[in-house]
Amino acid sequence: MTPEQFERLELLFEAAIGLSEDERRSLVEREAGDDPELAAKLEGMLASDSASLIAIDRPAMGHAFSVDEPDAFEKRLWSEFSGGHRFRILEKIGEGGFGAVYRAEQVEPVKRILALKVIKVGMDTRRFVARFESERQTLALMEHPGIARVYEAGATESGRPYFAMELVDGLPITQYLDGKRASIRERLELFIRVCNAVQHAHQKGIIHRDLKPRNVLVTEHDGVATPKVIDFGIARAVGADGGMTQMSDAGQPVGTPAYMSPEQAAGDPDIDTRTDVYSLGVLLYEILTGEPTLPRTVIERSTPAQIIRLVREKSAPRPSQRAGECASDPSSAQIASLRREDSRTLARRLRGDLDWILMCALEHDRARRYESVGLLAEDIARHLNNEPIRAHPPTAMYRLTKFAHRNRLGIAVAALVVAALIVTSVGLFRSVRSERRARTEAQIASAVNTFLNDDLLAAAAPEEMGSDVAMREVVETASRRIEGRFADQPEIEAAIRLTLGRTQSRLAQFADATKHLTRAYELRRGLFGEGDARTLEAVQELGQLAYLTEDYERARELFGKAAQGRRGLMGPDHPDTLLSSYWFAVTYGEVGRFAECEPMMTDVYERARRAEGDTAAQTLYYARGLALLYLSWQRPEQALPLFEKTHEQARATLGLRNHLTLLVMTDLSRLLSDLGELDRARSLLSDALEASKTLRGPHHPATLMIMGNLSWVLQKSGQSDRALAMVEQAIEIARRDLPAGHSTTMHLALSMGDILDAKGEFGRAGPLFEEAVRSLTARLGESHPMAMLAKRSLQEHLDRVAAARGQGAGPNTAPDAGHVQK
Repeated sequence: MTPEQFERLELLFEAAIGLSEDERRSLVEREAGDDPELAAKLEGMLASDSASLIAIDRPAMGHAFSVDEPDAFEKRLWSEFSGGHRFRILEKIGEGGFGAVYRAEQVEPVKRILALKVIKVGMDTRRFVARFESERQTLALMEHPGIARVYEAGATESGRPYFAMELVDGLPITQYLDGKRASIRERLELFIRVCNAVQHAHQKGIIHRDLKPRNVLVTEHDGVATPKVIDFGIARAVGADGGMTQMSDAGQPVGTPAYMSPEQAAGDPDIDTRTDVYSLGVLLYEILTGEPTLPRTVIERSTPAQIIRLVREKSAPRPSQRAGECASDPSSAQIASLRREDSRTLARRLRGDLDWILMCALEHDRARRYESVGLLAEDIARHLNNEPIRAHPPTAMYRLTKFAHRNRLGIAVAALVVAALIVTSVGLFRSVRSERRARTEAQIASAVNTFLNDDLLAAAAPEEMGSDVAMREVVETASRRIEGRFADQPEIEAAIRLTLGRTQSRLAQFADATKHLTRAYELRRGLFGEGDARTLEAVQELGQLAYLTEDYERARELFGKAAQGRRGLMGPDHPDTLLSSYWFAVTYGEVGRFAECEPMMTDVYERARRAEGDTAAQTLYYARGLALLYLSWQRPEQALPLFEKTHEQARATLGLRNHLTLLVMTDLSRLLSDLGELDRARSLLSDALEASKTLRGPHHPATLMIMGNLSWVLQKSGQSDRALAMVEQAIEIARRDLPAGHSTTMHLALSMGDILDAKGEFGRAGPLFEEAVRSLTARLGESHPMAMLAKRSLQEHLDRVAAARGQGAGPNTAPDAGHVQK
């Protein structure tokens, strides 16, 4: 065979192996019918694949994982998901290369409609089981409203893997926008949200590699369009060398040909996040012009190999040029009408910024492409705001024109004349400065991307740190590698230190977090000044750190500073302003100043509801905070319905393995326990504990708090031995890993003291209550609710000791005098 035939053979085989027998025969006839030698080779390879049951290709899940014919498989599958199973299949709704998707109903622990993805019959070789597992793990990493989320995974009774995921019952983005006759602005605004979701995946180190209209579905919630990125079946994680850390398809162009980047079409194993930038460029091109970069007529009459060759060799025309060329086409009027334009004005609407943006995203040379999806989205936002875009050469006249568009109502003719006269004297300086700024920001994005790939993700390589590396170790390694790396690049150093500090503060690595966040703040203040948005971001993170270490006065000062600055820059309803304002309110609640906290927190919650909707993650976050305030204020009649509503919405929209969902579950279980609903409280906490260990790690303060809460519920349920063993383990970890006197440790001490009292071990319980009173009073003040709780717990302990003595208890059951006297 010739090299061209072999290349075509490989491509066709890859496309055919995920199809049914009838579909395979049709593909062979359609794509290889003109080449008998190629058709014979392809048929032989497919026959071999169907019969392949040698050891390495046998099912990877054990002997119970049976290989059935499709009809038998379907019957078995429906049978397994029936009766007592927690999922019940309703209908088959789709089928991909190696997985079938079903609409299903979950019946416990919550009732909801979701999607079940099950590995297909014939796709049960190690290769495809690994790919299926890779997709599940990839989706489990994502925590973004624009990405379909995984709820859980498992295997059927016969051993066939499945995972349950969010059901996205929407339309491909192009079909949705055309159905709504969305304007160019509306299309761009929705596309920015798609970019934000893909950028989130990139921040997790995941490249999608198959972005196209049917993998971006749009649904509506309360009349608001919500895009969802789906199908991470061929996604890859970026490794230390920029290559793929999961299954390798090196040398094979995997994906949908018409939407591939040139380097992906070439089978280049060294792809990076810029391949998704290119695919998004093709998608945006289609959204704006009605056609992908390769016209549909070309795609329909070309084989996959021919399409790939065109992608590699041919550059797309400017979108305005494509729209102009099609103006005489009868369909162009309809395309323009679907964008609320006419045929003549659509090309003019696309000319200029949108041409520059698209051609930058579609650069064949990825070094000249947008460095990140975030920069692509930012340029689109700049265009919508009539600000200069980075993709356009920064000429003085271009920037003057943009200024005029932004301020057209306030600019007199004389002002324009004056500006035109002076532009020759000052334009060069401003142009050079703006160009330098754009170049600097691109360098920052590139450097941060490189550091995260080569230092953060590389630290997780099994060959360097073992197969069970923890996130804590990864970040510690990356933290050491930054020292001295960016001494002459302060903006880059600040960006990376902020990322590291934020992560370390959430991992309770407080000393290192303080070092990185303080340095990031100092660098940004020196570069940009106190009132800049970038400096305020560092102030907000320092406030979070102060809060986590329970320095509430310092946290209030920092949150107040961030809230005030962001309000002035962005307005009162901006998400960043709301976040800072929320935490400013929280610091009042933490010291028992509930009457001052409530109006501020209520205002934040209502603003978020109006801006984002009831089920948005930030709205749920603020709802949880308000419910927690009611709980701390001893107002359970207000706390319970808000907790119940927030828990239901969080489980449905965010899933179980989500920080916010776990916080709400923990809070709700505490309230239920107080109300005597112990079985429900125990079930909630058990689920939350397992999820928290996976999500946050077994040593995180939040995980330890869940252990303490669960131990107390177990004690109230009559399981005192289990309760004591759990709280002893938690308090041992807390004393080792958290700062001395941390409230989590003291919370655990109080729980352990109560359990020991219930067992009659007063001598061990007394010192725990005393320690909690001393520490919490010193750190939080006499009037703080937790300090008062500790004092009340100590007094109740002393009352129990006195009662035991009055009943003739032995001397070993009561504490020594020195342990009960302050």
